[in-house]
Amino acid sequence: MDCRKLIKCHRSLAATCWFFISNLGFSREQEDRAAPQKGAAARYSTSLYRSFYLFYSSIWTGAKLIFTSRKYIWLIPGYSFALYGHRYLENGIAPVIARRYLGRSEWSQVCVIQDR
Repeated sequence: MDCRKLIKCHRSLAATCWFFISNLGFSREQEDRAAPQKGAAARYSTSLYRSFYLFYSSIWTGAKLIFTSRKYIWLIPGYSFALYGHRYLENGIAPVIARRYLGRSEWSQVCVIQDR
């Protein structure tokens, strides 16, 4: 099957599933996004601070979990192998396969990531 046909089939199935999802009567208060609001810079800096705090908090929690319990030490090599394996698949194997079967190595991303 051609990659393009597979992508179209995937998108049509996703659109069909999305059609049947409802919001169960949820209604959001409408706000005027076009009008400038007071304190937008303060909210932005607070949001930025909170994002950094949560990021480093998650790193601290993960490090504490991995290094205090021996049963989770497998996560470090497991995720490393998965990351390097995926990079090798994307940048090493997929262009060769795309060049051979599709005729153009630029289409390798179509075969690796089919939802774009």
